[in-house]
Amino acid sequence: MIGSELPDSANIVRYVGFTHIQDNQIDGAAFRLRPNEIGLSIHWLDYYADLDKEGQLDRVRQLIRLDIGAKAGFAEVERRRNPGISWR
Repeated sequence: MIGSELPDSANIVRYVGFTHIQDNQIDGAAFRLRPNEIGLSIHWLDYYADLDKEGQLDRVRQLIRLDIGAKAGFAEVERRRNPGISWR
């Protein structure tokens, strides 16, 4: 699915380090590209449609190549509520 366009109904999560979380609010900088990046790393929850939400997040935790910190988390975005976002 790398590089594939996602459907309008897509629900995605992005790992967000603790430096981008304050008072349970996500800093928008967590969704900005760094100078050397061509795209954001996201995970499409709906790909695991046979699992409930907790199961989907568990699967993402298994796949992610980062040490997930105790204060870090996942920011979830629903595409239909954010129509201005173009995802590939």
